Amino acid sequence: DLSHRSDCRIFFSLPQLKTFMKRPISVTIASILYFILTALSCVTFIGFAIYTPDEFLSNLSEAYPFLPPLLSVILSVILVALPIFIATGVLSGTKLSRWLAVLYAVASIGSMLLYIEYYEQSKIIFQWVLQAVLLLLLFNPPANRYFAAQYSKE
Repeated sequence: DLSHRSDCRIFFSLPQLKTFMKRPISVTIASILYFILTALSCVTFIGFAIYTPDEFLSNLSEAYPFLPPLLSVILSVILVALPIFIATGVLSGTKLSRWLAVLYAVASIGSMLLYIEYYEQSKIIFQWVLQAVLLLLLFNPPANRYFAAQYSKE
């Protein structure tokens, strides 16, 4: 129990500390998976940018043919960075982060379906399973209670 230490009370009030300790394991696992997903995406992104810069920019500008090239590049960068915001928001109990996770899942699967002929069936199945698992981890009953409790304190 940290409540007897005066230096801890400066940084945490006891109710906040108790709420932090009661975060469901499913929320923590989802956050860790989002951190890993972001790390892998960034390594891939940076690798392509370093070793094939012209092809990389060309692919980004043509990634979403229904958008102008600059907006296509911006959307691609946002979709690579979005999981880190989801992960930090989920850890802090922000309700918006769960809905960003839903938006990310829809965008991820949607972009894959848009170019389904370029993906192997195993990659499509993996993407569907990954997104389903992440959403199940964030929308199960203990997670719902956690986010509801966090929302009532805001």
